[in-house]
Amino acid sequence: MKFKSILLLSSILTLTLLSCGQSNNTNNNNNDSSTSDSVTIKWLNYDGTVLETDSNVSNPIIPSYDGLEPFKPSDEEGFFTFDGWVLAEDKSNEKTYVATFTKNKYYFHNSGDDFGINADSWVYYQNARHIVVPNKVDDNIINYIRFDNNVGNYKLQKLELSNEITSLYLVLYDCYQLENIILPNKLEKLTNFIFDYDRCPNFKYNEYDTGLYIGSESNPHLVFIGNKNPGSKESLNINNNCKFIYFNKLDNITSITIPNSIKYIGRSYRSYDSLTINYNGTTLEWNEIEKDSYWKNYIKHIEIICTDGQIEYNN
Repeated sequence: MKFKSILLLSSILTLTLLSCGQSNNTNNNNNDSSTSDSVTIKWLNYDGTVLETDSNVSNPIIPSYDGLEPFKPSDEEGFFTFDGWVLAEDKSNEKTYVATFTKNKYYFHNSGDDFGINADSWVYYQNARHIVVPNKVDDNIINYIRFDNNVGNYKLQKLELSNEITSLYLVLYDCYQLENIILPNKLEKLTNFIFDYDRCPNFKYNEYDTGLYIGSESNPHLVFIGNKNPGSKESLNINNNCKFIYFNKLDNITSITIPNSIKYIGRSYRSYDSLTINYNGTTLEWNEIEKDSYWKNYIKHIEIICTDGQIEYNN
């Protein structure tokens, strides 16, 4: 009886070991099959930058790219739109796809009369993330640039303007993705700057004191557009390198100090009860600053304190 029990246990153990061996062989075979049927897929931008790498992907497959849309910077001849992917390299264990783009020429349009001005020319663009505005399009000098909901600017993130542009009228509406504007180094006249900052939540301003600025490569404080912290203070100092001022986002600011480097004061579109301007120059220099005809129309009372006297405006 004891001998039969031992024999039975021995038989069960033998069957168990055989079964485990078969199971392991099956698993090993499956693993070998999985390894031989998988590939690595690389997704490259136009310049060879790796945008995404997918490892151990079953083969054959229809590849799927899950990253951000590829991007190619624009130049002064045109902008690029993403077309799709081309299979650039096809190996047994690795496939490489490269992004392709179409170059689009900038569109030129004679504006005639728009926003109450007679602009010589203007350009607009569609479906571009990055725009480099040229000085000329087809030998037409560009001095008026407009982006709004009518011209498909919903992708625009970065706007650069040619350093050869010296005079400009710039209109920016509904640029929800806009993060950065680089103005020309040679800009001498900014006839108007309509910037709907409330609809540009991602915009990255240059800062000084609590002021918000948009600049050029050589001057980050070229244009003052408003106050960073609404309600936090009542006075503000403008950077000494600032050349253009727009009183469109002052909030609770009642006193502002501006340098004698200012060349132009643009129109205001927001109402204020009172504003004191401490100007670091003479009354003659203040009067020589070019000003939009509507620069003070929405401010009820303005007092200008110059180094040699005072000027008051009442509306």
